[in-house]
Amino acid sequence: GLGEIPLAELTETVVGHFLENRKRFGSHRPESSNYPGLGDDAMRHIHRLLQQCLDQAVKDDKMEKNPARAFHYTKPKAVKANVLSALEIEDYLDAATQLGYLPMFTLALTAGLRQGELIALKWSDLNAEERTLTIYEGRVVESRELEEYAGGVRTISLSPQTVQLLEREHAKHPSSPYMFPHPGTLRPYPPNMARLLHKRVTEQAGLDHVRFVDLRHTCAALALPLAGCGL
Repeated sequence: GLGEIPLAELTETVVGHFLENRKRFGSHRPESSNYPGLGDDAMRHIHRLLQQCLDQAVKDDKMEKNPARAFHYTKPKAVKANVLSALEIEDYLDAATQLGYLPMFTLALTAGLRQGELIALKWSDLNAEERTLTIYEGRVVESRELEEYAGGVRTISLSPQTVQLLEREHAKHPSSPYMFPHPGTLRPYPPNMARLLHKRVTEQAGLDHVRFVDLRHTCAALALPLAGCGL
């Protein structure tokens, strides 16, 4: 959005328009009027990166002052971790069962996986005999394809019940190498799809206050065994 503008012409007005367009349309063009735009966290990151780049330009005597410093994005207030109660866990998993997402969200809840980790899982990551799952932290989904980047690897233990759920899930689409593929394409879900599916589950369960990250909080706080989920 700014790359073709000479530094000498990069005024506060130009930067302000750039930031406003990013907030309203993200990476889409302005004619995409229905695009919901970017949230405060994304805008804070964009502004911080732009400010750092232009600070360097000022330091290198390529411009007199940094126009990005005329804008401010406040830090978010700390959000208290929300740990689900036993009844909320039961309601959540009942809703996941009704919607056909029980294996995915049992794993999210009992293993504390991140959204991106969940949609990037492959069947080859599961060792059913040893009841372990290997998580490749550098693996991501891009344009419905798995990409491998440098990152850590960790192995987690699973309960026998979780392994059984995953094996039954595999039987539904044995030709796909992905653990939780999109049912229509058998390709990986796009990024953030785990959050959107989670939203459907929480709405079904009447738990609209529960965020995806709260599943990780619950797992960490309770070290939740599957038997405690009412299954």
